[in-house]
Amino acid sequence: MKWSLRDLAVDDNKRMPYEETINLTIEDFPFVERLTAITPLTINGVWYYDEINDHLRTEFNLSGDITVLGSLTLKESIHRLNIDSEEVFGFDQIDDVADHLVMNDEVDLLPIIKQLVVANIPVKTVEEGFEYPSGKGWEIVDESSLETEDNPINPKMAKLLELEIEED
Repeated sequence: MKWSLRDLAVDDNKRMPYEETINLTIEDFPFVERLTAITPLTINGVWYYDEINDHLRTEFNLSGDITVLGSLTLKESIHRLNIDSEEVFGFDQIDDVADHLVMNDEVDLLPIIKQLVVANIPVKTVEEGFEYPSGKGWEIVDESSLETEDNPINPKMAKLLELEIEED
Protein backbone atom coordinates (compact mmCIF):
# COMPACT_ATOMS: atom_id res chain seq x y z
CA MET A 1 0.00 0.00 0.00
CA LYS A 2 2.81 2.37 -0.89
CA TRP A 3 2.48 5.21 -3.36
CA SER A 4 5.23 7.49 -4.56
CA LEU A 5 4.51 11.20 -4.69
CA ARG A 6 4.90 11.02 -8.48
CA ASP A 7 2.04 8.49 -8.61
CA LEU A 8 -0.09 10.80 -6.50
CA ALA A 9 0.58 13.95 -8.51
CA VAL A 10 -2.93 15.35 -8.52
CA ASP A 11 -3.45 18.57 -10.48
CA ASP A 12 -6.03 21.29 -9.86
CA ASN A 13 -7.32 19.69 -6.66
CA LYS A 14 -8.70 16.72 -8.57
CA ARG A 15 -9.40 13.61 -6.60
CA MET A 16 -7.61 10.40 -7.47
CA PRO A 17 -9.74 7.36 -6.55
CA TYR A 18 -8.26 4.02 -5.57
CA GLU A 19 -9.55 0.58 -4.65
CA GLU A 20 -7.39 -2.25 -3.42
CA THR A 21 -7.56 -5.54 -1.61
CA ILE A 22 -5.14 -6.02 1.26
CA ASN A 23 -4.16 -9.51 2.38
CA LEU A 24 -3.14 -9.34 6.02
CA THR A 25 -2.54 -12.34 8.26
CA ILE A 26 -2.59 -12.77 12.01
CA GLU A 27 1.23 -12.80 11.85
CA ASP A 28 0.97 -9.08 11.03
CA PHE A 29 -0.53 -8.60 14.52
CA PRO A 30 1.88 -10.49 16.83
CA PHE A 31 0.72 -8.76 20.03
CA VAL A 32 -3.02 -9.21 19.49
CA GLU A 33 -3.74 -12.62 20.96
CA ARG A 34 -7.53 -12.43 20.61
CA LEU A 35 -7.33 -12.09 16.82
CA THR A 36 -7.43 -15.57 15.24
CA ALA A 37 -8.18 -14.84 11.55
CA ILE A 38 -8.62 -11.96 9.14
CA THR A 39 -10.18 -11.97 5.67
CA PRO A 40 -8.79 -9.88 2.83
CA LEU A 41 -9.68 -6.24 3.49
CA THR A 42 -11.11 -3.97 0.82
CA ILE A 43 -10.11 -0.32 0.79
CA ASN A 44 -11.96 2.26 -1.31
CA GLY A 45 -10.82 5.86 -1.18
CA VAL A 46 -9.57 9.00 -2.80
CA TRP A 47 -6.33 10.99 -2.64
CA TYR A 48 -6.26 14.75 -3.04
CA TYR A 49 -3.82 17.58 -2.44
CA ASP A 50 -4.79 20.41 -0.10
CA GLU A 51 -3.02 23.45 -1.57
CA ILE A 52 -4.01 25.79 1.25
CA ASN A 53 -2.31 23.75 3.98
CA ASP A 54 0.22 21.97 1.72
CA HIS A 55 -0.95 18.53 2.83
CA LEU A 56 -1.80 15.31 1.04
CA ARG A 57 -5.11 13.86 2.18
CA THR A 58 -6.89 10.57 1.76
CA GLU A 59 -10.40 9.56 2.72
CA PHE A 60 -11.20 5.86 2.62
CA ASN A 61 -13.46 3.06 3.76
CA LEU A 62 -11.90 -0.16 5.01
CA SER A 63 -14.07 -3.28 5.17
CA GLY A 64 -13.59 -6.96 5.89
CA ASP A 65 -14.10 -9.60 8.56
CA ILE A 66 -11.98 -10.53 11.55
CA THR A 67 -12.33 -13.53 13.82
CA VAL A 68 -11.77 -12.89 17.51
CA LEU A 69 -11.98 -15.00 20.64
CA GLY A 70 -15.02 -14.48 22.85
CA SER A 71 -14.43 -12.67 26.11
CA LEU A 72 -15.93 -15.30 28.41
CA THR A 73 -15.91 -18.59 26.52
CA LEU A 74 -12.93 -18.11 24.18
CA LYS A 75 -15.09 -19.35 21.31
CA GLU A 76 -14.36 -17.73 17.97
CA SER A 77 -16.79 -15.15 16.64
CA ILE A 78 -16.72 -13.14 13.43
CA HIS A 79 -16.76 -9.36 13.64
CA ARG A 80 -17.44 -7.19 10.58
CA LEU A 81 -15.12 -4.21 10.08
CA ASN A 82 -16.50 -1.15 8.30
CA ILE A 83 -14.16 1.74 9.05
CA ASP A 84 -14.29 5.24 7.57
CA SER A 85 -11.09 7.22 7.98
CA GLU A 86 -9.45 10.43 6.85
CA GLU A 87 -5.68 10.67 7.03
CA VAL A 88 -3.55 13.77 6.48
CA PHE A 89 0.11 13.65 5.42
CA GLY A 90 2.53 16.54 5.89
CA PHE A 91 5.69 17.04 3.87
CA ASP A 92 7.97 18.79 6.37
CA GLN A 93 6.66 18.08 9.83
CA ILE A 94 3.69 16.76 11.73
CA ASP A 95 1.55 19.69 12.84
CA ASP A 96 -1.97 20.40 14.09
CA VAL A 97 -3.48 19.20 10.82
CA ALA A 98 -1.10 16.50 9.56
CA ASP A 99 -1.24 13.13 11.32
CA HIS A 100 1.57 11.48 9.35
CA LEU A 101 4.78 12.46 7.61
CA VAL A 102 5.71 11.68 4.01
CA MET A 103 8.99 9.74 4.19
CA ASN A 104 11.38 9.30 1.23
CA ASP A 105 8.77 10.71 -1.16
CA GLU A 106 6.49 7.75 -0.40
CA VAL A 107 3.17 7.38 1.34
CA ASP A 108 2.50 4.04 3.04
CA LEU A 109 -1.02 3.29 4.27
CA LEU A 110 -0.28 -0.23 5.55
CA PRO A 111 0.83 0.78 9.09
CA ILE A 112 -2.24 3.03 9.35
CA ILE A 113 -4.53 0.21 8.23
CA LYS A 114 -3.00 -2.13 10.82
CA GLN A 115 -3.59 0.48 13.53
CA LEU A 116 -7.21 0.90 12.45
CA VAL A 117 -7.81 -2.87 12.54
CA VAL A 118 -6.37 -3.16 16.05
CA ALA A 119 -8.32 -0.10 17.26
CA ASN A 120 -11.56 -1.62 15.97
CA ILE A 121 -11.21 -5.05 17.57
CA PRO A 122 -14.13 -5.20 20.03
CA VAL A 123 -13.15 -5.13 23.68
CA LYS A 124 -15.86 -7.61 24.63
CA THR A 125 -17.45 -10.20 22.38
CA VAL A 126 -20.12 -12.65 23.45
CA GLU A 127 -21.82 -14.97 21.00
CA GLU A 128 -25.58 -14.67 20.53
CA GLY A 129 -27.71 -16.76 22.87
CA PHE A 130 -24.96 -17.03 25.47
CA GLU A 131 -26.30 -17.41 29.00
CA TYR A 132 -24.09 -16.10 31.76
CA PRO A 133 -23.12 -18.73 34.34
CA SER A 134 -24.37 -18.60 37.91
CA GLY A 135 -24.04 -20.63 41.06
CA LYS A 136 -25.17 -20.74 44.64
CA GLY A 137 -25.03 -17.14 45.85
CA TRP A 138 -23.31 -15.70 42.77
CA GLU A 139 -23.99 -14.83 39.16
CA ILE A 140 -22.39 -12.94 36.30
CA VAL A 141 -24.57 -10.08 35.09
CA ASP A 142 -24.32 -7.99 31.96
CA GLU A 143 -24.70 -4.22 31.79
CA SER A 144 -28.26 -4.31 30.45
CA SER A 145 -29.51 -6.20 33.51
CA LEU A 146 -27.73 -3.77 35.83
CA GLU A 147 -29.57 -0.82 34.33
CA THR A 148 -32.98 -2.43 34.88
CA GLU A 149 -32.45 -3.38 38.51
CA ASP A 150 -33.91 -1.02 41.11
CA ASN A 151 -31.54 0.29 43.71
CA PRO A 152 -33.29 -0.33 47.03
CA ILE A 153 -33.07 2.46 49.58
CA ASN A 154 -31.34 1.60 52.81
CA PRO A 155 -34.04 1.85 55.53
CA LYS A 156 -31.54 3.45 57.91
CA MET A 157 -31.03 6.30 55.43
CA ALA A 158 -34.65 6.67 54.29
CA LYS A 159 -35.31 9.48 56.78
CA LEU A 160 -32.64 11.61 55.08
CA LEU A 161 -34.78 11.78 51.95
CA GLU A 162 -37.47 13.60 53.92
CA LEU A 163 -35.11 16.36 55.05
CA GLU A 164 -35.58 19.72 53.43
CA ILE A 165 -32.45 21.80 53.24
CA GLU A 166 -32.90 25.54 53.16
CA GLU A 167 -30.30 27.60 51.36
CA ASP A 168 -29.52 31.13 52.55
